[in-house]
Amino acid sequence: MYVSQSIQRPFGINVFGSSVLRVKPDHAALSFAVTRTHEKPAEAFAAARRAVEDVRAFLASGDLGGPDVQVSRPTLRQAMRGYGDKLEYVGYTARAGFHVHVRDLDRLEAVLAGVVEAGVDLIEGTELRSVKLALLRGEARERALRAARRKAERYAEAADVVIGRVMHIEDVNPDDLKSRRGHGAELELGEDDDQGAHDPGCIEVQAAVMVAFAIDRDKVGSSGF
Repeated sequence: MYVSQSIQRPFGINVFGSSVLRVKPDHAALSFAVTRTHEKPAEAFAAARRAVEDVRAFLASGDLGGPDVQVSRPTLRQAMRGYGDKLEYVGYTARAGFHVHVRDLDRLEAVLAGVVEAGVDLIEGTELRSVKLALLRGEARERALRAARRKAERYAEAADVVIGRVMHIEDVNPDDLKSRRGHGAELELGEDDDQGAHDPGCIEVQAAVMVAFAIDRDKVGSSGF
């Protein structure tokens, strides 16, 4: 990954620190929808409502309901078929979206297969999550900052100087590093602090930071500057 020089006027030691934590997911968030197309809007809405009730009934049979099942109000759009000169109007499509939390991951496959059998025709996403994410994000940020300090101390030792107080802290969005590829120094997330086994089933919690440390001029060694 690449990141540009974000502190434009260095006055000490400017370092990048990162951390990657991994945690097993404990629940899943599912997004899916039912769509029904008919010649008239009323028919499309009616068909979509029936499909919603069928899907709700399946979810309820598996004790999925209440706040774990959210359903949007149906929407409507014109339905077209074909391309270019062959594009033709075929009616209206009504759509209702679902957002469902599955707390027991062992049931995930059965729930997905079941909602499709019940009438869902659009699976939009399956996201594995953990209730620990907020705590882990905070821990990852702390680890990234400590990793930056360790790196600065190593640079300072090599230069025969001593780092002073923190002058600047800049939070770096790990996702932004992907868009900066090809600009500036190459940086790999987790090269400073990587915790947890590389299990493909785990959720990665990443943090990155740019930190500027002052150089303690009162403690500069004989070869320092």
